[in-house]
Amino acid sequence: DIIEHSSNLLYSHTADQVLTYMSPQTREYLDCEPDEALGRWTEFVTDHPVNKEGFLRTQRAIDTGVRQPPYELELIGKKGRKIWVEASESPVVRDGKTIAIVGAVTDITARKKAETALQESEEKYRTILESIEEGYFEVDLAGNFTFFNDPLHKIMGYPKDELLGMNNRAFTTPETAKRMYQTFNEVYRTGKPALLNDYEVIRKDGSVVAVSISTSLMLDPNGQPIGFRGLVRDITERKLSEKALKDSELRYRLLADNVSDIICITDWNLLFT
Repeated sequence: DIIEHSSNLLYSHTADQVLTYMSPQTREYLDCEPDEALGRWTEFVTDHPVNKEGFLRTQRAIDTGVRQPPYELELIGKKGRKIWVEASESPVVRDGKTIAIVGAVTDITARKKAETALQESEEKYRTILESIEEGYFEVDLAGNFTFFNDPLHKIMGYPKDELLGMNNRAFTTPETAKRMYQTFNEVYRTGKPALLNDYEVIRKDGSVVAVSISTSLMLDPNGQPIGFRGLVRDITERKLSEKALKDSELRYRLLADNVSDIICITDWNLLFT
C-alpha cells in the first residue's frame, strides 16, 4: 500500500546497472508498465550533461558502499516524453560488497520549469540593466549598496568589489549626504518615488561628477520596506554646458550694459517696411 500510493517511483538495480524492481509509478514517470521498464536503467536517461553527475554518484556508491547525496536526472520515457527527477538512493552491502542500489525518484519537472523561467527572466532583465546608460542600484535601509549594474560602478568610479556594501555617505560631502537622507526618508515615509537633482559624487580618484537620482522604495513579499532602488544619470556635461551658457550670457550682458552705443533687437519685418 505504501509503495503503490507513493508519489515517488521506487526502484532497485544490480551493481552492473540492471533494474530488478520498478514500482507502479513507471506508468506516470516513464509511460510504461513496471515489467516493461526492467533492463539497464541508463536506457531511460537522456544525453543531458547534468546526468553525468548522477552516473558518477551511483558508481561512487557502488564502489564505496556509502550513500551519496541526492542528484538530478533528465529521464525519457517509452513515448519520448522527458521529465526531470531528483534521485535519492542507497547501496545494499553484503559482506563488504555492494550487491545492489535501491532508491526513489521524485518528479521535479514543474520546479525545473519554474527555475528555468526565473533564470530566463533574470537574464533578460540583467541584459536590460547592463545595456542602459543609467546606473541602476539597490541599497538597504541604511544606504549600503546591495546590487548595481556596470554603468553605476563606472559613474561612481569605484571597483565593483569596493562599491558593494559601501554606504552612500562615503562618496559625497556631508551637506549633500544630508540632502539625500532627507529625500530617501521622504520616500520611506510616503512610499512615493522621488527625484534628487544636482547630487555630487566624489569618485575614488577625487574627481567630482554631477548626477541626478530617481529612487523608489523596495518592499518584501509582506509589504515591509527593505531598501531602495533607483537610477543614476551622469549630468556632468549638462551642468558644464549650463554653466558655460550662464557665463556667456553674463559676459555679454556686462558688455552691453557698459557701452555708450545704443543696442537694440528688432524683428525681420521692421527692416523692410
